[in-house]
Amino acid sequence: MFRGEITGLPIPANAEIVLEGICRPDRPKSEGPFGEWHGYYANDGLNALQNPIIEVQKVWHRKDPILCCSQTGRYDDNAVQRGVTRSAMIWNELESAGMQGVKGVWCHPAGAGQFIVILSLHQEFDGHAGEAASFVVEKSCGASLCRYVIAVDDDINPSNTNDVLWALSTRSDPVQSIQILARKKAGPNDPMRGMVSWAGTEELLSKALIDCCKPFSRREIFPPTVETSAELIDRIRRKFAQELAPESPY
Repeated sequence: MFRGEITGLPIPANAEIVLEGICRPDRPKSEGPFGEWHGYYANDGLNALQNPIIEVQKVWHRKDPILCCSQTGRYDDNAVQRGVTRSAMIWNELESAGMQGVKGVWCHPAGAGQFIVILSLHQEFDGHAGEAASFVVEKSCGASLCRYVIAVDDDINPSNTNDVLWALSTRSDPVQSIQILARKKAGPNDPMRGMVSWAGTEELLSKALIDCCKPFSRREIFPPTVETSAELIDRIRRKFAQELAPESPY
């Protein structure tokens, strides 16, 4: 650590870039518009956020500093990185809260790593999936920005989109399996809510919990899964390598 020349505050000596200055909370300015991590511009001219300004008086930086910033734009590799981090945080919170049977958590990159959360569970009681999904949108670190929680059984890989869609299409009933939670807190940067001032009122949005697990009462008699083994698929591909068309991306 070293002391800042302007503020006297302690500064990490191994920081890449440090902006040192004075924050003026009594002098808010219109912020943006900026391109954001979810793939939209936020804070347009009509609904611009008013945030305190910082008068930068000193810039410290290493040679060739590395900017570990949030990349803007639609889902991309940055959304994957955000999704991995958020998934680990939610999984840890579920287990810390005593939620049993959690086998995987994935914040899908197509949801900018936050809007869609997929839970893989080993069901231990009736209503297990709903309880875990409710925790995510009510109490987890992803609560304010999570829009959809999809719960699947532990034979489904939550990070495999085709696996999840297969469970959605074969193990859920729209009327019985989808629960809508109205009037829930929305994140300040959610494109579905209007922008408000930094000291303004909150806006509420709805959340959807989708149970794609086998019905608990029928889990032992649910139709068994049938699929070709990976070994057989590999043998067929090697045997007919020249005749087979390139593998479909879907």
